[in-house]
Amino acid sequence: MNSKELRSKALSLCLIVATIATYSMVALAGTDRVAGELLINGNNINGVTVNGESAQSGRSIFSSSTIATADNSDATVNLGKIGNIKLAANTTLALSFSDQGISGELLSGSITVLDSANAVSVKLVNGEVLKLNAGESANAAGSA
Repeated sequence: MNSKELRSKALSLCLIVATIATYSMVALAGTDRVAGELLINGNNINGVTVNGESAQSGRSIFSSSTIATADNSDATVNLGKIGNIKLAANTTLALSFSDQGISGELLSGSITVLDSANAVSVKLVNGEVLKLNAGESANAAGSA
């Protein structure tokens, strides 16, 4: 075997190893974490926070987020096939979700389930837990 063939084979082997390493890193970087999208409406578009940080329309929302709306603003959380929830002005919701459904703790204000594959479980400040279907609403005081 001459030196040209040896270099060519070594270079080919290195390129194959680099390609395999790159594709395995991409596969490992994937996540099964479900995310939603926050859509903000109203006159006070800067009045929505997620986990205490000011949020803009289009922001990704992950499970275990606390979303708060201020005066003159409301927000819709679009969770794709899982469902959509609308938060009225002056609402605070600790939201959890997975592929199986949506749940949350309504700390203040009111929410409306726009659509959902399953009933949305909402815990109110008085400890009552409501199961809301599409088109149903609840407020933190306890009346549906």
